[in-house]
Amino acid sequence: MLNRKLLEVLRHLGTLEKKRLRLFLLSPYFNSTSAADDIVRLYDLIVQYDADEECQELSKESVFGIFFPDRVFKENTKSPLDSMTTDLFALVRRFLAQTELERESGEVEEHLALAKFYRKFAYEERFWQVIGSLRKVHEKSPWRDARHYFKQFKIEEEELSFRSLYNSFEDDVNLIAVHTNLDRYYSIMKLDFACALTYQGQFAPIEMPPSIVPVEELLNQVSNGGPFDLPVNHIYKLLMQMLRGSATEENLHALEHLIEQYEAEVPFEKRKEFSAYHQFLWTQLYSTSGNDQSLQNTFAVYKKHLEMGYCYFDDMLPLTDFRNLTIIG
Repeated sequence: MLNRKLLEVLRHLGTLEKKRLRLFLLSPYFNSTSAADDIVRLYDLIVQYDADEECQELSKESVFGIFFPDRVFKENTKSPLDSMTTDLFALVRRFLAQTELERESGEVEEHLALAKFYRKFAYEERFWQVIGSLRKVHEKSPWRDARHYFKQFKIEEEELSFRSLYNSFEDDVNLIAVHTNLDRYYSIMKLDFACALTYQGQFAPIEMPPSIVPVEELLNQVSNGGPFDLPVNHIYKLLMQMLRGSATEENLHALEHLIEQYEAEVPFEKRKEFSAYHQFLWTQLYSTSGNDQSLQNTFAVYKKHLEMGYCYFDDMLPLTDFRNLTIIG
């Protein structure tokens, strides 16, 4: 059999991804091995037969005969074909990494890279022009999630790095901005994983090691006017309270109101996570109360989230959500 890991990955790529991967393999910038042309041929052959492990045309012996017709195939012996499949898999991994980087990157990252370039060569005027443009681009984003504050931290960090070259008295102001945005990023991520940990504790007891910093102090500073008074943190705070046992109809309606209130500042994927907690808490409330009103509310929430697209992942409805919708319906 050809490299199984290679076939597994290629089998799950979509049509557009396969086309982009082929262009990637044709680029000498990425595919610069001595067997570059053969690697593309090998890729085309595998895609032609849908990377099917059971396909006879993709058996190791058949593929070996195509690429090395003058050589004798020997089972269980390292061959040039093994090297080709290894190289192809390495390129596929790099393609996936490159795709992920492109997905995560945007104007902010492009401006940051240019700012670093100007800092490296001490183009002061150009640097400040880019930083000014960068701040405008970043502020246009409607989201105020962890990624927003992490990007803000990177902007402040880059400016601080430039100022440190001149030992400017304004370093203090920029240092404060660095700490502020780093703390905001940390607060959102900490509450995110604290909610996940509390949720997991519903099903199995979790002994908290002393290395994990308690979340209480952070929650106390989410109050109005506190350093972590951020829209998404208010949602996490209410979620944490309910996951700890204070889930009531009033609190659940309050959670729904908060999510709707801050919809413009919370990315769609994060709202999907909140909706999953929301569904769980309504289901939990119904299982403990057993009254018809809770059941109706639970179904209404599932129906609403389904219509808003919150129940779909990669454009598919998970079996658990489908089952819950069917049972409740």
